[in-house]
Amino acid sequence: MPQHEVVVALNDLYTIEGQTDEANRQYALVDVLRKLNKANGVIGDLQMAQFLADHDRDLDEALRLAETEYETRPTVYGADTLAWCYCKNGRIPEARKYSLKALKQDTPEAMFLYHRGLVLVKAGDIGGARKAPYQALSQNPYFEPLGAVVAMKMVQELGAVAIGGQ
Repeated sequence: MPQHEVVVALNDLYTIEGQTDEANRQYALVDVLRKLNKANGVIGDLQMAQFLADHDRDLDEALRLAETEYETRPTVYGADTLAWCYCKNGRIPEARKYSLKALKQDTPEAMFLYHRGLVLVKAGDIGGARKAPYQALSQNPYFEPLGAVVAMKMVQELGAVAIGGQ
């Protein structure tokens, strides 16, 4: 059975290559995997919430999944996904709060920093947003195919502030 991460990565590759039909097939497969996992008692709602938010699909459902998952398991990964879903749903104060919780333990996840940068941009805090995408790309320039491209554009558009810089 295909793994969620592999199907999502393949979807992103097809998206980057402009192969929309193939990307849509992978989107459909992610939904099938979710249904199969749910029927078999496998919990993976955090992954699905992240996928939906990353791809701007069913954002209300993404937020519902993230909130439910975070109530059950309040981890830094859950906080990051919840922040991302709040951001995608335009709930910026909540997004800021949970993105800070995600970063609170200094977990070395480039995705957390990338999401933080986007949350701060949406909040209008351009000064605060400058450092996050730079840090994300410094940690791992390939952290996520679609996200890394956006982070590179953010660094170019906002200007980068090196770690420890102003």
